[in-house]
Amino acid sequence: CGPSSRCPRPPPAPRRCTPPSRTPRASTLDRSPPLQQTSRSERIGTAASMDDILPSGLRKAELVRLMCQCCVELGLSASARIMQEESNVRETEPRVAALRDAVLRGEWDEVEDIVEQLSCLPPPARSAVRFLVVRQRYLELLEQGRAEKALVCLRERLAPLHSAPLTSNGAAELQKEGTHGTCKVQAPATVGELSGCLLCATAEELRARTGWDGASGESRRLLLEALQAHIPPSVLLPERRLQTLLQQAVLWQTSQCTVGHTRVGGSLLQDLARARDQVPRETLHVLEGHADEVWTVQWSHDGANLASASKDATIIIWSVEAEARQRAVLRGHSGAIACVAWRPD
Repeated sequence: CGPSSRCPRPPPAPRRCTPPSRTPRASTLDRSPPLQQTSRSERIGTAASMDDILPSGLRKAELVRLMCQCCVELGLSASARIMQEESNVRETEPRVAALRDAVLRGEWDEVEDIVEQLSCLPPPARSAVRFLVVRQRYLELLEQGRAEKALVCLRERLAPLHSAPLTSNGAAELQKEGTHGTCKVQAPATVGELSGCLLCATAEELRARTGWDGASGESRRLLLEALQAHIPPSVLLPERRLQTLLQQAVLWQTSQCTVGHTRVGGSLLQDLARARDQVPRETLHVLEGHADEVWTVQWSHDGANLASASKDATIIIWSVEAEARQRAVLRGHSGAIACVAWRPD
C-alpha cells in the first residue's frame, strides 16, 4: 500500500475481562471490635456470684433483695428493675408479688387462689393465712353493708377454719404467735366476736366496736404484716426491712454510748461518737466532808442535789444549785454504806 492509501487496521484482539474479586474490602466499621453480648453462661455466672458471701458475712443475694425493696419503697421502681436485671435476683417471687398486690387491691378470690398455690406453707400455716384473709373479707363485706354475703362468709368459710385443729386455743392464738414471728391483733380473733359484728348498723359502729379502720385505712397493710408471721421471710420480705435494720443499728450504737453522743445533721453516713464537748474535763467543785472513802454518789431526780455515801457510815446531801454546800448529814449506820437511792418524789 502506498503512503496515500488507507488500509484498514486489523481489529483489536478481544480482551479477557477478569471478574472483580468477590472478597469485600474491610471498611472501618468492619475493623471495629464486635459488640459484647451477655451469653447464657455469663448470666448463669452472675446468678452464681449472687450466692457468694461477702467479707462482712452477708449474702450478696439477700443484700440485693433488700436494696431492691428499699428502692421500690422510695419510689425508685426503675432503679429496682435495673438492679434485678443486672443481678438476676428477684426481690420476691412473681406469685408472692401477685399475692401482695391482690391483698392491697382487695381481690380476695385471687388472694385465696394464690394462697392455695403456695408450696412453702405447711398445713397449719396455710389454715392460719386463710383465716386472716377470710376475716378481712368478712369485715369488708360488713363495711359495705352486704350483711347477707357476710353471713354466708362467716358460716361457710370462717367457722370451718376456726373449728379446725390448728392450735389448742383456736384462732385467737393464731393471731398472737405465728410460725415466723409475732403479728399484731388488728380485728376480732374468734368467730363469736366476729358474729357479734353483724349487729353493727353502720360502718362507723363496726369500726368503733372492733378497732378495725376499714378497707381504706391501714387494715390491708396490717393484714400483710400478719401474713408475714406465717410465710417464711425468704419468700415474703417484711415491710421496710432495710430501714428496720438501719434503725436497729442506730439504737445499738446509741446504747453503746454511755456518755453524751452526737451525729452531725442526723446522717447515717457517720457512726455515733462521743462528743468531746459534753464530757466533763474540768474540776468545778471539791466536796469535802467525809472522813473515809466515798463509795457511791447519786443525783436527785431534779438534778439539784447530790447524795454521797461513804465508808465512814454517813450520807451527805449536797446542794449544788448555786454553789456546792452541805445540806444535811445522815448518821445512824453502823458500817460502811455501799448504795444510796432517791425516792421518785
